[in-house]
Amino acid sequence: MLFNDSSGLKIIYDISILGRAHLDARSRTGIFRVVESLFQELSRHDEAYILPTSLHEKSGFWDNYASQLYLKDVDPDLLESFVDFYSKKVPFYKIRTSIQTFLIKDAKKNRTLLSRSSRYAVASFCKAFDLLAGVNKISAGKHPVVGEGIDFTSVDIYHSPFLSFPSRDLLPTKTQRVITIYDLIPIKFPEFFTASQIDLINRAFSKIDADQDWVACISESTRNDFLDFFDGSFDDSRVIVTPLAASEKFYPVKNRELIHSVLRRHGIPPEVPYLLSLCTLEPRKNLKAVISSFAKVVLESRNPDLNLVLVGVKGWKNKDIFDEIAKNPDLESRIFLTGFVPDQDLSPIYSGAQCFVYPSFYEGFGLPPLEAMQCGVPVITSNTSSLPEVVGDAGIMVRPDDLDGLCQAIHSVLADNLIRADMASKSLQRAQQFSWSKCADETVKLYKQAVSSS
Repeated sequence: MLFNDSSGLKIIYDISILGRAHLDARSRTGIFRVVESLFQELSRHDEAYILPTSLHEKSGFWDNYASQLYLKDVDPDLLESFVDFYSKKVPFYKIRTSIQTFLIKDAKKNRTLLSRSSRYAVASFCKAFDLLAGVNKISAGKHPVVGEGIDFTSVDIYHSPFLSFPSRDLLPTKTQRVITIYDLIPIKFPEFFTASQIDLINRAFSKIDADQDWVACISESTRNDFLDFFDGSFDDSRVIVTPLAASEKFYPVKNRELIHSVLRRHGIPPEVPYLLSLCTLEPRKNLKAVISSFAKVVLESRNPDLNLVLVGVKGWKNKDIFDEIAKNPDLESRIFLTGFVPDQDLSPIYSGAQCFVYPSFYEGFGLPPLEAMQCGVPVITSNTSSLPEVVGDAGIMVRPDDLDGLCQAIHSVLADNLIRADMASKSLQRAQQFSWSKCADETVKLYKQAVSSS
């Protein structure tokens, strides 16, 4: 829809995270899927007129360029409302962007110390170029969101679906600001995170004005955590729950040949049943418990026909995961770490699993269990935080620290075909209660509430 249409809410929506993930597929994690799915649904909404932007607290040259490339790939028509700003203002723009693109591609192929050192040196040069070219001044003075032919003063809402708010000086006075909060886990469990991750959420929170801004939380659990954090200083009517959904890309795959072909492509034996978990390899996901439970189930049942598949990129503080694998050398050959898996391969991998195991310590929502359910897979997960909101009575829930309970849950699903079939059916039914159209409707309701209050 055209941004300057006379009716409907006019929304600036930050897609910086989509641009970054467009250039580096390894960044296409749960946050990417959420931001993209909501962006696409809002773009089709009858009551919202969306201007995609790369405007946030630290926005600049690279986010703008990456966002434009994303839009060009998704829908070239969208570029009509997204001005090619830096190419007009910055000398040698194309050379600078070509260098940055090369750095990203090279990082995927070359991991040697020499190549990393070379990339660091070139990246430092690019940063110096940006500074000398005045990119930072351009971002602060006039951002590319002010597209040609766009009445910037008519903007009703600025929505940040992930990153910190931009300065109010970059927005019209009447524009209401909305930010999406996924969880407060780095604040509640700092031991699970790096300093930069903790800083990211602290910066986002420091930019929120409790008297003026609006917050979309992805679950009741996250909303409660957010309000507790502000300890009564935030008007709870300004904090709305907008539940997420799984992408339509996730579906039950019945074609066994397709499942087997995808499994082979990722080095997973297709003829052996497997348990599945999908997440970034980091401590909060409690993969150590998954590995320990898998080992106990296999060794106690003396069942040689079971593998464990762990899908996800390496994160941080994950030494315990690999130490746990090393504890069971006889089972190492039956534990498969795939690393990054492209979206088109995920549904076959989900669908081929005996069950999906996700005993996370804490989640803001829990997309992987919902994705598994949408593929018709039995789910075993934790009874903490937001996970009961998502899984409901469709899955088995245990305490994340209850290894015996987790083992028993896995054994019960594996041992009884009727239980597995019943859980698969309930998974599909439960998943149907979530949709991106519902999420977009709730988000637009929040927009309306924010605009009517001004």
